[in-house]
Amino acid sequence: MDIDITGPNVPKMLGLENADLNVEEGQIHPAEGPSGVKVISMAFLLEDPDKPVIWRGPIKLGAIQQFIGDVAWGELDALIIDFPPGTGDEPLTVSQSPPGDRWRSYRDYSSRSRPPR
Repeated sequence: MDIDITGPNVPKMLGLENADLNVEEGQIHPAEGPSGVKVISMAFLLEDPDKPVIWRGPIKLGAIQQFIGDVAWGELDALIIDFPPGTGDEPLTVSQSPPGDRWRSYRDYSSRSRPPR
């Protein structure tokens, strides 16, 4: 789940830039990538991926809550969440709405999460 609303990049990293989401009975069905990895990202909803998403506060948090509550994940071995860099409302929103009964949070500050110099 890519909750970096203003800089969604997980679909690009997984080669899913042209994937489509399906909506059935009020549930969003995530795109499926390599090895059956299911992905939901704001990138799938943008008309132009090169235009910035300039959302603040409640609108951004509402999108995250919709990803958590309205996505038909099915059976999962794990749910990996890509947070935006830095600290903000996104991690707090996710931690207050844990999906399922198993919840672990891990943040990786790898070079992939830093902008190029």
